[in-house]
Amino acid sequence: MAEASPSRRTILWHNAVQTGLMRRLARQAGLDVVAVGSPQATQSSALAREWGGPATGGGATAVIDDLRAAIATAQRGTLVLIADPGPFGAPAAAAADRAATRLDVEEIDNADDRGVKIATLEPIPAALTQLAEAGVRVGSSSGAMGGAQSHAGRAGDWALLAPLSRFARPVRELVELLPVIGTPRTLSIHALGAPEHGSLGARLFDAADLSLLLMGPAEGVHAVFTAPSSSTARGIHTAPPPPDHIRGLEGDVSISLRFDSNRAATITASNRAGSHAFALKLLTDRATATIGADHLTVH
Repeated sequence: MAEASPSRRTILWHNAVQTGLMRRLARQAGLDVVAVGSPQATQSSALAREWGGPATGGGATAVIDDLRAAIATAQRGTLVLIADPGPFGAPAAAAADRAATRLDVEEIDNADDRGVKIATLEPIPAALTQLAEAGVRVGSSSGAMGGAQSHAGRAGDWALLAPLSRFARPVRELVELLPVIGTPRTLSIHALGAPEHGSLGARLFDAADLSLLLMGPAEGVHAVFTAPSSSTARGIHTAPPPPDHIRGLEGDVSISLRFDSNRAATITASNRAGSHAFALKLLTDRATATIGADHLTVH
């Protein structure tokens, strides 16, 4: 009889809206949740009490109120799963806040060296410029996209964004088929989610990464953003993000992209769709490839 896989020691950082999603993830992945915190400090104790029962393997769950400190003191082999980073790793205007943000980015880099793994539903850091400001290594084998290669090269030492569609089996199969079916000509991506799955910025980050992977850099972009009717779509008030920070976006966006050689792509992304859904259609000179319901069809 095969032995059960050992549970992975895990620290969770999420908001109250995401509790159900995090429980499903922990159960399916066999995570041993040892500590819980929230970017909304008043939620941390209540969340820890919810997690401290038989559903997580029994025993008390520790309360954390400082994500950076939790990462810095985590034991080797620990997974830090961040569903809602809050201000962690986000651009800041004030000098003191910028210094704190720089430390956030540096701590992500240091964690990998110490054998602590970080996965997040949101882009961390929230802007590429923060990597340069922090002096973090760019071009290393770890990083935001797991060191994956794209047309633009490596992404640098970001926290691993999960899920990232480029690692899905149907997308990997499609990339392998490109030499056979020809150069991508027209691409359509739908990346949809509910508030518990994260921000519109997370959906857009994933879709843009796929567009870059399959089409290369765009020469022109036109976007139309539709904001939600309430600023409390995820149960918390969020201020409008600065121009270089997409992680706080809530709502829907439609994007048209123009590429060299008269090629084009469209992206529809939302975190107000009610459920998680992903679809992709790619036209080449020789075939039409469709990804949906976790499978690839080519005809």
